[in-house]
Amino acid sequence: FAALRRFEAEGRYTDDLPFVQWSVERSLADVQTALEGILNSRRGPLSALWRFLWRISPLGSGPSDALGGQLARALQEEGETRDRLTAGIHMADDENEPLGRLEKAFRLTRAAEGGDAETERAAAEARREAIEVDSFTWAEYLGAAAEEPATTRVSGG
Repeated sequence: FAALRRFEAEGRYTDDLPFVQWSVERSLADVQTALEGILNSRRGPLSALWRFLWRISPLGSGPSDALGGQLARALQEEGETRDRLTAGIHMADDENEPLGRLEKAFRLTRAAEGGDAETERAAAEARREAIEVDSFTWAEYLGAAAEEPATTRVSGG
């Protein structure tokens, strides 16, 4: 369990416990699924007994949605936990890069939660810019799609 090892190595921060729990529960559920696959491929009375015992006493069923929501909220909060978990990951400072646009949208969206209308407008614009994947307008897209043969697909990226 690499998650437990990392938790220990990084100083056992209590804010990281939900991430460790999610990782361990996900890993146990994956082991459960793999072993069920092995047991289902075997035949005979002993295999049937093992399958029965395995179902009434599973290793895991995966993390709950509530725990996943807790992790999502934690990752959406600027602070030490997010910084520690994203250490070593490329975080673009340049707002012309796609990841930089996403980070700008994230910061502005968090700032807009205070209720300032101007900040909310800026956040909405930043979100639109962050998710822009092509450099053409909707009208240009519709015109290009109408001009191409029906068998040609228009790529989104």
